Amino acid sequence: MKFSIIIPVYNSEKYIEKCVSSITQQTHQDLEILLIDDGSTDNSGNICDELSKADSRVRTIHQENGGTSKSRNTGLKEATGDYVMFMDNDDLWSTKDGLAAINSQLIESKADVLIFDSAIEREGNVDHAGESNFSRDRVLKQPTEVALKELIVGNKLVRAVWTKVIKNDLIKKHHLEFPVGMRNEDTAFTADLIAVAQSYDWYNYYFYTWIKTGVSQTSKRVSLQSMKDLEEILVANFDRASKIENKEIKKAFLSYLAYPYVVLLGQAKEYQKQDKTASLQIIKNLEHYKFILNIDGHPTVKKIKYIYKIFGFKVVVHLLGREMNRIYRTQGI
Repeated sequence: MKFSIIIPVYNSEKYIEKCVSSITQQTHQDLEILLIDDGSTDNSGNICDELSKADSRVRTIHQENGGTSKSRNTGLKEATGDYVMFMDNDDLWSTKDGLAAINSQLIESKADVLIFDSAIEREGNVDHAGESNFSRDRVLKQPTEVALKELIVGNKLVRAVWTKVIKNDLIKKHHLEFPVGMRNEDTAFTADLIAVAQSYDWYNYYFYTWIKTGVSQTSKRVSLQSMKDLEEILVANFDRASKIENKEIKKAFLSYLAYPYVVLLGQAKEYQKQDKTASLQIIKNLEHYKFILNIDGHPTVKKIKYIYKIFGFKVVVHLLGREMNRIYRTQGI
């Protein structure tokens, strides 16, 4: 099968060659790499052009700067593969045989979505390597609601789209795309994806390495706009969940939303130090959906559920704010 790998590129002259090399060196060769140069102001665009000249499977598309969502949407329109994958321009695939193994599994399962784990590399140190800790049998050829539940309980259905291999026909049939002009676009896209996907597979290997360079968006404290974007995404999907008739699928869908809901509560509480009025307004809006704290499929939410039942919503918000502050301090931001 053919795979389309979509890589938004912005000012990544130090990393993009190594990133692309980890794909072109795969033992499975039937692939295309779509480099979307998003108005880079360094030498990234020229490097992308050179990579395209060196390997016919690499295509470079230049566009005016519009952000990650716009770049990925451009890639989705151009993708010709049977399956679509995503990658950030400073990350790597960790093994040359990974795509071949994924290809073999998908020939067997024909799944709409295959998911795998990711490792984090900081200053040359990788936190995980080799096999993961999740059994493929938990999702393979299982009913949709069972597969989703198992992925959530196992903490394997993360929001990052670069942990997923997605059937291109599914993307085109349901017109899946990223919300342009919004942060937390992966949360929105993954919600749209699990709302329509019928079958899942799992590759039990830390195939993707997320390189923490210290300059990524995730190394900065959350902005007010980012929180508002996530709130909008969550509210829209809570409304979508209310229309799902299958009770088990509905519960699984809400379980996916529960973790980002908890994260947003913590972010909003911690944000009081910068803007108390805005912080309190977001928390007030979220309190309307506090029922989600009882949907305890995700292991982190399961712990919070007990606190919520004993001490209530305000104590949960307070503790989540303290935890978010601890995370920021640990990251040095």
